Amino acid sequence: MKFWVDIASPSEMFMHVSWPADVPVPAIGDTAIVRAGPVTWTFCVVGRTISIGVDPRDMTPAGHAVLRVDAPAPDGWDPSNLP
Repeated sequence: MKFWVDIASPSEMFMHVSWPADVPVPAIGDTAIVRAGPVTWTFCVVGRTISIGVDPRDMTPAGHAVLRVDAPAPDGWDPSNLP
């Protein structure tokens, strides 16, 4: 199933961030460490919304989470560098 995450920090929003299939999406109150290339971002999740349905483009099963976090991304953090 396709799955992506949007991360809303206090200063910006990262849309359609890839999330590893074998890693659970953090819950409210969890601390997460996300490494993208050489830059690591540590944040606490302060809000989370998850939806399950279908990708409207091709009607395949899909999941989506929006994480509201407490810390801005460090300089140079780029979600396109995620594995």
